[in-house]
Amino acid sequence: MGTVVRVPASTANLGPGFDAVAMALDLWVQVGTDPTGAPERAESLGEGHPAMVAFRHAGGTGPLWLHTGVPSGRGLGYSGAVRLGGALAGLHQGHGDDDDPSRSLLARAEQIARDLEGHPDNVAASAHGGLVVTARGCTLALPVAWDPTVVIWVPSRSSSTARSRVRLWDALDARDLAADVAATALLVGALVTGDTGALGVATAQGAVQAARLARQAASAAAIERARRTGACATW
Repeated sequence: MGTVVRVPASTANLGPGFDAVAMALDLWVQVGTDPTGAPERAESLGEGHPAMVAFRHAGGTGPLWLHTGVPSGRGLGYSGAVRLGGALAGLHQGHGDDDDPSRSLLARAEQIARDLEGHPDNVAASAHGGLVVTARGCTLALPVAWDPTVVIWVPSRSSSTARSRVRLWDALDARDLAADVAATALLVGALVTGDTGALGVATAQGAVQAARLARQAASAAAIERARRTGACATW
C-alpha cells in the first residue's frame, strides 16, 4: 500500500503577525509513495517539486504522488504543506513498522520542512494544527476561544514570496515595526480570548500589510469588500 500522509494548508502573516502567527485550514494536501494507490487526478512528482525535495531529504526513495486542491503561490501555505507531507512520507517509509513514535517523526519532518521553506510559520501551522505562534526557534500551539469561519479569496495571479520580502523591508522603518509588534500581541490575545472587537482593531491597519497590499490592488479591494460586508477581521 505504501505510505500516505495528509496535512492541512494554512494561512499566515495574520495582519501584523508577519512570519510569527499562522492558522491551519480545513484544506488538505495528500502525499503518497505507491502510485497504484493514488487517488484519481493525483500528480506524479518530478525531482524538482518541493514535496519530492523534502522526501529525498528525509531519506525517501522511489516515486511520490500529490493530491490536493490547494493552489500554489496564492497565500495558502502550499509549499510548507507539501514539504511537510514529503518529509513525513520519507521518514515513515524509512521506519516501516518499527516503534518510533509518530510525534518524533513529526518533529523531525517539521524541521526538514522549515529548513527548506526558510520561514517557520506555515510549516508550524500545518504540523500542529489550529493557531500557532513561532519565534526564535520556539513554537506554541494555542487554543482559540471561538470557532471562526475563514473566507478565502484566491487571486488569479500568483506572487513571489522572495521578491515581496525584499520590497517589504525597503518600505518600513523602526516606528512601523514597533507598532506592528504591539498589534501582533493584541492579535494573539484576541484570538485566544475570543475578543472579536480587539481582533478587528489588531488587523485593521498595519505597516507590514499596507506595504504588501500597495502592490496587490486586487487583494486590497477584496479586503475592503470583506470589511464592508461584516468580516470581524481581515488579512
